[in-house]
Amino acid sequence: MPIAGVTELRVPAELHVFRVPRDDLDVVFSIDMTDAGVRPVAVTLRSAAKSEVTTSDWRLVNVQQIWRDAITRIARRVERDGTVVTEKDFLLPDDGMELLRAKGPVDETLRMVGELYSFADALGLAPVKQVQLAFEVNGLEPLPRTTATAWVKRARELGYIRGSE
Repeated sequence: MPIAGVTELRVPAELHVFRVPRDDLDVVFSIDMTDAGVRPVAVTLRSAAKSEVTTSDWRLVNVQQIWRDAITRIARRVERDGTVVTEKDFLLPDDGMELLRAKGPVDETLRMVGELYSFADALGLAPVKQVQLAFEVNGLEPLPRTTATAWVKRARELGYIRGSE
């Protein structure tokens, strides 16, 4: 069953990615909370046409890229119990993110940076990259990597990011 419309996904769970990497193939991730955070623990490749899945089909599957693309489309934060919250309430509307970006590294912005970083880290995504991309709004370029890195460092110093270095 497609995830569209779901407001939360409790792990363990399955995440179905339809028509990827080809129109006649679906990838199914069995996901669970691991020591490293919410991660795929098994991957299944299914033929939408009910034909045989071959090793050539498997060669098309870039598991890491498909996982990252899928989870960043649906997830917005990860709760301590492993619940992946998919509501868009976590991120501000584009105008709000643009305003935080314009304010620079003030407390309000750094709290958001901490949330973004922690979310990405829990899902095995590149945390600084996710901070950069979150501020890519209203036609603006992504936040420069040096800026994102500096904001992450400051957010960590203020205690908005814990544990991960």
